Amino acid sequence: MPVASDAATVTAVVVSWNGGAKLLDCLHALAAQSRPFDAIVLVDNGSTDGSIEAVVAALPTVRVVPLPHNTGFGAGVNRGVTASATQWVALINNDAMADRNWLAHCLTAAESHPDVGMVACMVKLDLTAGVIDKVGHRMAIDGQNFGRGHRHIDRGQYNDVDSVAWPDGCASLWRRSAFVDLGGMDEEFFAYADDADLGIRFRLAGWRCALAPRALVEHRHSQTLGAYSARKLYLVERNRIWLAAKYFPPRLLALNGLFWSWRALLTLRAARAGAGSWALVPKLGRMQAARAVARAQLDGWRGLPRQWRKRAQLTAQCGADWPRRFDALRREAHVSLASLAAADVS
Repeated sequence: MPVASDAATVTAVVVSWNGGAKLLDCLHALAAQSRPFDAIVLVDNGSTDGSIEAVVAALPTVRVVPLPHNTGFGAGVNRGVTASATQWVALINNDAMADRNWLAHCLTAAESHPDVGMVACMVKLDLTAGVIDKVGHRMAIDGQNFGRGHRHIDRGQYNDVDSVAWPDGCASLWRRSAFVDLGGMDEEFFAYADDADLGIRFRLAGWRCALAPRALVEHRHSQTLGAYSARKLYLVERNRIWLAAKYFPPRLLALNGLFWSWRALLTLRAARAGAGSWALVPKLGRMQAARAVARAQLDGWRGLPRQWRKRAQLTAQCGADWPRRFDALRREAHVSLASLAAADVS
């Protein structure tokens, strides 16, 4: 049983859009924590499926922040953090089910050192089978970030790891004051890679990401948009380009298309062998998926000037030497294009 901190204050922020029954499961798990949250905030992105009405009836202590339409994950998170007033904010996807000791373990890691600004946890696809979804993230030279340990079996290989590059927004703990000082999530991303963008800014500002490997969450993966839907593939690919534009040095950004092309070839080769993410895309949907990726490439590069201009904000937020610190972080988080193509990131 972890030692639960009574000194820290924590708000859980859940963003939902037509969350259905899984939203209730998520919130019940948060309400049943062995170390209770000080507040639970649900930001609703204009749901029309009756899920919010069900939450109000079943869990009246949950504070609901209604939005008129789907503003995206990042914007929803920002509204939830604004509605909080605690030392820490926990971000939990509406399809993530936290073990009852999740918060207690996260707080133990958060208070392990004063330079901890964020906490990652053990996110699993299946708690019973022990299949990992992610334990923090790594990033390739083309800007694509990917969860560590995805689809590996948990054999305790992360039990003695005390830090990672940055957490996944699916289930994570963030120091609220730093979140606000660094401008919160980039709402232009809408969804995907916005958590990596935020985590990178935290690291550039000098905060460390602790790992709480015994803080367990089961992630009922991509139930909002679908694991390999065209919409998700579009957002992932477009935001990969934007992430590179915001942080990568010009010499690497100029070669980005070449790096991506090589990864694409490696991904197709892996798929022929039945490995990697592309192998999991239904064959009948691959043409639609390919069109989505092509459209994302176009929109991603069109948006390059806007993302490039945001680099000026990094100097104000993180100091003039942020490029040097990013280079060190990129090397720390590095994963090869071959490993990423095979979806084998440890």
